[in-house]
Amino acid sequence: EYVLDEGGVGSRDLYAPGREVFGISVGDKQVLWIKLHATGISGHGSQPIAENANDILLQAIARAKAIGPSNKPQPVIDEMWRKLGTFASNKFMNAVQQNTISLTTLRSGVGDPPKPNVIPSSAEATLDCRLLPGQNAEEFLSEIKARVNDPRVTYEQLSHPADPGASRTDTPLFAAIREAISKDHPGATVVPIIVPYGTDSQKFRLRGAVGYGVQPMLVDAATLGTMHSDSEHIPIDQFRLGLHTYFNILRSDW
Repeated sequence: EYVLDEGGVGSRDLYAPGREVFGISVGDKQVLWIKLHATGISGHGSQPIAENANDILLQAIARAKAIGPSNKPQPVIDEMWRKLGTFASNKFMNAVQQNTISLTTLRSGVGDPPKPNVIPSSAEATLDCRLLPGQNAEEFLSEIKARVNDPRVTYEQLSHPADPGASRTDTPLFAAIREAISKDHPGATVVPIIVPYGTDSQKFRLRGAVGYGVQPMLVDAATLGTMHSDSEHIPIDQFRLGLHTYFNILRSDW
């Protein structure tokens, strides 16, 4: 019935400026990877042409990334607003509130290494799209195609996400998480959140489980920003306190 996983964390500057907030993730953003392939005309770099595949691709990417905000209801984000009143301005919170598109790879050129004086006839890129709960991936891709509106660009959908939605918070376990955090961090605000990345809970939610992501440690936004970097780290004292909080969660009567 329940799954405890990675996801939310505590911070004094990640969610709201100057407030000690613990986010409990109840949903993940969906992962949609798309490959764009542009076809043009090859030629010599000394003579620019309008049908340059690189230019076609760059224009397509710019149009895709200009896609508007989602109009789907987001009850978790709405509850965060009600409890926090204001959001911090950082890459985490910016990503949490909207569908996002990151350009992650570019590939073009003729030869190995690519020749600097040759205009290639093709170019490709991958976009890492992260979609809020309730957003249909196929509809999102269709909107990108409509915005780009260029027959010289083709698309390959590399991932096919399923949307389990968000877990409810009116459960004994969520209450136990809030109580355990409040004991170790008096005065802290505990809120449900959506995380901008994917966790294992997504698979369990698809099977009907209630999944919560909780890492009951206090970290600042800069520390969280080291995730997946070569300097990834967490404070040892907070790790130890987090173990104590987690123990109290597990031994609660839920």
